[in-house]
Amino acid sequence: MARARPGLDDPSRADRDRDAREGGVRSEGHAPLLRLAGAHGRHGGGRDRDRAGSRDPRSRRDPRAQASPWRAVLKRAFVTGAAAGLGLSIGDRLKAEGWEVIGLDRDAGDHVRIRADLSSPDGTDRALKEAAASGPYDLVVLNAGISATGRFEEIDAEAHRRVLAVNAEAAMVLANGLVRASSVLKGGSIVFVSSLSHFVGYPGAASYAASKSAIAIYAQSLRKPLKRRGIAVTLVCPGPLRTGQAARHAPEGAKAEARMAPEIAAAAILSAVSGKRFLVTPGLAARGSMLFGRLAPGLASRAMRRLIYDRLDRPVW
Repeated sequence: MARARPGLDDPSRADRDRDAREGGVRSEGHAPLLRLAGAHGRHGGGRDRDRAGSRDPRSRRDPRAQASPWRAVLKRAFVTGAAAGLGLSIGDRLKAEGWEVIGLDRDAGDHVRIRADLSSPDGTDRALKEAAASGPYDLVVLNAGISATGRFEEIDAEAHRRVLAVNAEAAMVLANGLVRASSVLKGGSIVFVSSLSHFVGYPGAASYAASKSAIAIYAQSLRKPLKRRGIAVTLVCPGPLRTGQAARHAPEGAKAEARMAPEIAAAAILSAVSGKRFLVTPGLAARGSMLFGRLAPGLASRAMRRLIYDRLDRPVW
């Protein structure tokens, strides 16, 4: 998996050029997400906007940079895993608030503009090239994920590799590549979707839990370097969601109604992004489990074993 990627700490000339970005933002009817622009000084008066519009260095290559009172409606997001589940719900909500959504998935979907299999290095590299060409972005949501559940020794080694590649490596490569290509705008945000398993473990899905913890540590480690470039980082650690993937991997008899609807999780995540919050765990039950895992990790692990591992009746990947 090792890839040579230069560091992210040194701002490029393109980043300094983007400091010149100005324009009007209408807040009516698009709260809270339009605060992503307003919080970073993009709501200057019309006279300043007219003065800056003709010499904005981005205006020659990005039509969104042209001075316009409707620029906020044209904000652009890149969302992976956009065909279903949480990614679809995030795309739906952004679209309803006037955003352009560039979705990535291996399957077709309403928001999917880039089809790619992130389980292979070649697929990830092709996806990065297409994503960078479709930018720049005000928001990047790295949500794509797969799982492999069952007794550890019964899960094929290739399945473990695919989980790590999609959930961890691809997200790291995409984040690094988009920042290096100046495809994340100053004042924008990158969202890493981890899992509640980062705090409580996941007996029966060890590679999934490992991949999600890797992303959590990666996001935490990028927070300060990207802040110096004017990019915020948000780490999402959701509990069980009411999605097709969760149903496929859940133990027999698990109640779907006990899981959070992805639409509710999407609303909580985007609210956290608009407030530039780092950590979000949607739902009171998930936050309680996170606290339990932090204060009593041994008890949390035993509880997870009873709730999940002891009830698994087959390997699924």
